[in-house]
Amino acid sequence: MSEISEISTREETDIILDEIVSQAYHCMECGRCTGSCPMVELFPNDFHPHHLLSDLTKDPEKVLKGPELWYCASCYKCNARCPQALEYPYFIMQLRRLAVKKNGMVPLRKAFNRIRTEIPFPVSFLSVCIHPERINMEPSILEKLFRDHQSSKKKVKFRTTGPKIGVVGSGPAGLMGAYELGKKGYQVTIFESHSDPGGMFTVAIPEYRLPLKIVLDEINQIRDSGIEIRTNTKFGRDITLDQMLKDNYRAILLASGAHACKELGIKGEDFQGVYTTLEFLAALKFKNKKVTGKTVVVIGGGNTAMDAAAAAMRYGAKEATLLYRRTREEMPADMNEIREAEKEGVQIRFLEAPVGIHGVKSKLSQLECMKMQLGEPDLTGRRKPVPVEGSNFILETDNLVIAIGEKPQTESFPAKIATGKDDTILVNPMTMETSIPGVFAAGDNVLGPATVPDAIIGARRAASGIENYIKTS
Repeated sequence: MSEISEISTREETDIILDEIVSQAYHCMECGRCTGSCPMVELFPNDFHPHHLLSDLTKDPEKVLKGPELWYCASCYKCNARCPQALEYPYFIMQLRRLAVKKNGMVPLRKAFNRIRTEIPFPVSFLSVCIHPERINMEPSILEKLFRDHQSSKKKVKFRTTGPKIGVVGSGPAGLMGAYELGKKGYQVTIFESHSDPGGMFTVAIPEYRLPLKIVLDEINQIRDSGIEIRTNTKFGRDITLDQMLKDNYRAILLASGAHACKELGIKGEDFQGVYTTLEFLAALKFKNKKVTGKTVVVIGGGNTAMDAAAAAMRYGAKEATLLYRRTREEMPADMNEIREAEKEGVQIRFLEAPVGIHGVKSKLSQLECMKMQLGEPDLTGRRKPVPVEGSNFILETDNLVIAIGEKPQTESFPAKIATGKDDTILVNPMTMETSIPGVFAAGDNVLGPATVPDAIIGARRAASGIENYIKTS
């Protein structure tokens, strides 16, 4: 079996490349894409988006042979800041397809070998960031990268003789922060509320995008380096800030993510068959990997909503419908995410919103909705959706997924922690220290739902802040 589905003809290959190169000529060399890119901060000597576009206009074949093509994390920050609205991540996705067809896996391996020197979970990172499923890359390719990485990597055992540091949460930010602190010689313990570590890696990323085995195997390597991970230990219940201070933890890193799903605020949200996004994705990943019933309706317009709808189709739904209360132009989801959902067969309905959940004996059977129209812009600059009176209608459905956003779980935070919008933790942006001296935070509980590179950047900054705090206090 080939590593990637074939692009049918040489002519088709040339046409696609010509189209991308012609778009690259629109680049103004303003550098906004590079200035907004988290991967540039992580790998400043390896990746510069506007340089890649410039190189594409001069020698596209050289670009296809190089590793730089594989650093883009498809976060769409470049697209948001580009004065020409160039869809850089989409160009990259198409170029990767061509690169694998023409040059095999050598360029990806070069990028991977660089990435694994900086990130202790490189295959999980690549799986989430390069989206192999979008270029039809066989899962065995990343699995082989992982096996090769395991066999070639020298086993690391940190000399952890320094002070004790506690890390709350074992998602990307927690793992990265713990690993950086372990390298510095600190005794690090991660406290994780779930039975499996990994945070959003294990809870929210569908299996077809990131196999659970890869995540857990990479985390076991981190464990083997000397990092202790205590699962089934909920911060605020099983372990508290006061208890950690009594146990001589010199600093604490809060990296508990954003696992509280926002509610619609309508009756029936507690019915059987109604799920939050994270409940739905976790059920598919950890239980039977099969949708119960034939139909799924997803409420929302962000990336997680797209994930839930696409996963529903992958795992047994006959029909998945996504309702969004504005138009396609206002959708917060990345365009690649929207394309992927539609490719899976998801039907997206715009200017519609739920107003009631109905069922028999607390079991979902119908969703009552209203038509919407756009009114004046709200505080975000997007036009506010306004209900159309008398436009109510009913959708029959077996499952309803509420995917209107996530936020941190504030009940686990110490009372003195200062918080901002959507209960995110306020920190010193240079040190990542919170309003409590010696308590730091990074990841989604600071940023809200964000990207893996953003979590890694914050965790690195927090590790440096913690080291400076310990040395000077």
